[in-house]
Amino acid sequence: MAKKVVKESYFGRAIEQEITKRVRNEFETAKRNQSDDFEDFERIIDQLECKRTEKEYEWRSDVFIPEYPSIHLTEASQWANQYFPTRDFVDVYLDGESDLSKKKANAAKQFINAMLNIKDTYHYQKYMKARSINSTFGCVYAVCSWKQEIQKKYKQVPVKEQIGTNIDGQPIFGTV
Repeated sequence: MAKKVVKESYFGRAIEQEITKRVRNEFETAKRNQSDDFEDFERIIDQLECKRTEKEYEWRSDVFIPEYPSIHLTEASQWANQYFPTRDFVDVYLDGESDLSKKKANAAKQFINAMLNIKDTYHYQKYMKARSINSTFGCVYAVCSWKQEIQKKYKQVPVKEQIGTNIDGQPIFGTV
């Protein structure tokens, strides 16, 4: 069996271990600080799923009236009606008043709306899920990325020649 070769780090092993220890300590502290929030979130999810996870009391009825799920679904329908009445999801604001600024803003709006209207991106489902998590947990984190491929393509431009003149004497051009 071959020996594992450990490459010496730039700053040294001791410094790396100290940084790793500090990052782990910060992570553990953050985890402890957010434990109450996570427990509240789990209780709210149990309410949405109509699960009785609180303590059993004899005086409590086993009949569960889904008040919270109905409130949450009503809010969700309002979010959908507010954001999805048309296929136009975004609007743009101009920084300048020049024609170029207007054209750029319009192009950006058309592009973003075209991207969000592609069914395979599941924009509606992602938006509604994020709003639901935000409503129950108080915040939501979204990771967005964009990958771009640039391909060089050479296209031959058709040659245009004058093929005649119109009645006003203006030249008429056509492709050869």
